[in-house]
Amino acid sequence: MPFDLTIRANDFFNQNPRFHLPAPSIIAANPYTRMKHFCYLVLITVFITCTFNVLGQHAPSISWDTHLGGTGSDYLYCVRQTPDGGYILAGSSNSVNGDVTGAHGANDAWVVKLSATGAVQWKKAFGGSSDDMAMSIEPTWDGGYIFAGSTQSPDGDVVGIHADWDYWIVKLSDTGGIQWQQTLGGSLADLGQSVKQTADSGYIVAGCSKSADGDVTAPHGGYDYWVMRLSRTGSLLWQRSFGGTGDDYAVSVQQAADGGFIVAGDTYSADGDVTAHHGNDDYWMVKLSAAGSMQWQRALGGTGSDYAQSVVVAADGGYVVAGGSNSADGDITDARGSGDYWVAKLSTTGTLLWQHSLGGPGIDAANNIATTSDGGYLLMGYCGANGGDITGFHGTNDYWAVKISASGTAEWQNCLGTLPVEVGWCGVQTSDSGFMVAGYSVSDSAQAWVVKLSKPTPEVVSATAIAGISITPNPATDIITVTGVLPASIHIYNSLGQLVHNGHDTGHIAISTLLPGLYFARLLNSEGQVLYTAKIVKQ
Repeated sequence: MPFDLTIRANDFFNQNPRFHLPAPSIIAANPYTRMKHFCYLVLITVFITCTFNVLGQHAPSISWDTHLGGTGSDYLYCVRQTPDGGYILAGSSNSVNGDVTGAHGANDAWVVKLSATGAVQWKKAFGGSSDDMAMSIEPTWDGGYIFAGSTQSPDGDVVGIHADWDYWIVKLSDTGGIQWQQTLGGSLADLGQSVKQTADSGYIVAGCSKSADGDVTAPHGGYDYWVMRLSRTGSLLWQRSFGGTGDDYAVSVQQAADGGFIVAGDTYSADGDVTAHHGNDDYWMVKLSAAGSMQWQRALGGTGSDYAQSVVVAADGGYVVAGGSNSADGDITDARGSGDYWVAKLSTTGTLLWQHSLGGPGIDAANNIATTSDGGYLLMGYCGANGGDITGFHGTNDYWAVKISASGTAEWQNCLGTLPVEVGWCGVQTSDSGFMVAGYSVSDSAQAWVVKLSKPTPEVVSATAIAGISITPNPATDIITVTGVLPASIHIYNSLGQLVHNGHDTGHIAISTLLPGLYFARLLNSEGQVLYTAKIVKQ
């Protein structure tokens, strides 16, 4: 039966007449495939009195790219690197030729295995005669893969569907053969979004459910977060519903450092499990124990609409969540425009540690956050115009990859585009310190597009200074002092371009813990504009 859910989340974009991104009917039907707003980064405004050099990172270039699919519409939502150095990708397709093998009808879940150089090693469509999609895929410890998504099919590869949409969890061998599959849900719509392998070789799955029967117990009303634990062979160990009487959509789950789980999404509820709701949609972070009981929850946002899209576990055990926001109050203190990308760091107990809005003058949306080897994060989505932090824009919408530091400071950005519309959905750092990003391009139809980016290289970035500012002493041993116009923040980089200090300082900066050598200081005002840059020698 057709999926007739009215997607309230899309109202966020309908408020802005600049947003006209095409999407297929199956994408529009899924509340998790809504496009999210990215954020304003900061352009350096030139206050030239004297010029210095500061070492930074040059945005990575394209090593190779490839379009995948057939003559229909083909979409990628997830990419992961595999142990052999290649890549596994998942999405949906209604093609019956080209890179799509074994099509069943309507939209199928679609999985592609690439080599390290982008050659197709195998590709398979999974599903039945109705619509099926894969939203998340992970390599498993036995050398195979597991994907999570949704299905409406009562036949083909699908066994045991309940009604409407069901979660569909499929375990694959290393060559893409189905080892087992599970359909989970009730008589209404149940939409699987995120799967991860757990420390005991089982799986944690998150998404949303509107059902109140079948596999679903104790619903709250509307759509609820629906989280489940599966054994390594796919048996349902437990399932839990979380939310209130409004709609609550889970989009991302990770296993936490303590063995429990962190779930991210958004909530329209102001009751039930949800407390301290700000208005409209809020980010909603839910921390679970290993047995699935709620340990804490946190609504984040303002009086506008705030949609979380992805969460990762930080190196210190905290959580970094990314999504979109058009709020300019509440937890959001640096809103840039009508719709921003918003990233926030929480402690292990849910305390908000920092948050940043990022973006440009067009519609910019982030769909994914991934950790990087230096403790920072890669943000992946799309952008809609040059300006703000966005440079090198190609067309109506581009892929937009942004690297931020562990404290949320933007380090580089890269616009990628060839056709009128490109929508980036996922990105990961690769074993060669480069990056792989995936999504789709749209002209007459959608084509899956995969781009391999090189390792970022250090570059000397021209910067500027306002007369009257100085940093002394130089060389220095323990403390440097800023005199003149005091900045809002001071960034210090080592000779490799790595950020080693980022703080709101009073003018005196302790550098005693830094190793001897050459460093570069960048002083910024509250708008992110560079006031002063200088070389510093630490003795």
